[in-house]
Amino acid sequence: MPNNLYQSVMDVVFKDDCTLSANNRLLMIMLARYMDESGTCSPSYDELAKATSLSRPTLVKGIKALISEGYISCKTAARANNTYQLSVKILSIE
Repeated sequence: MPNNLYQSVMDVVFKDDCTLSANNRLLMIMLARYMDESGTCSPSYDELAKATSLSRPTLVKGIKALISEGYISCKTAARANNTYQLSVKILSIE
């Protein structure tokens, strides 16, 4: 992932007015590490659990929170990993 995209995510999750929990900040940072230059990634829950030491239920809850708060969008896939897209909310900071 390009440094400027990763830096944009870091800037957002560490702003004083960021309302994300510590777990969701960690999850957002980890998703950012997986993202390509267009802000898209498809890590599995197992990959995210290993990278963050968060349980699957905590990851599912966190992903839902990131979606509902407008940080990411998600395309679900029947037999593949979900695809996450960084929101314009973060991309417009660059």
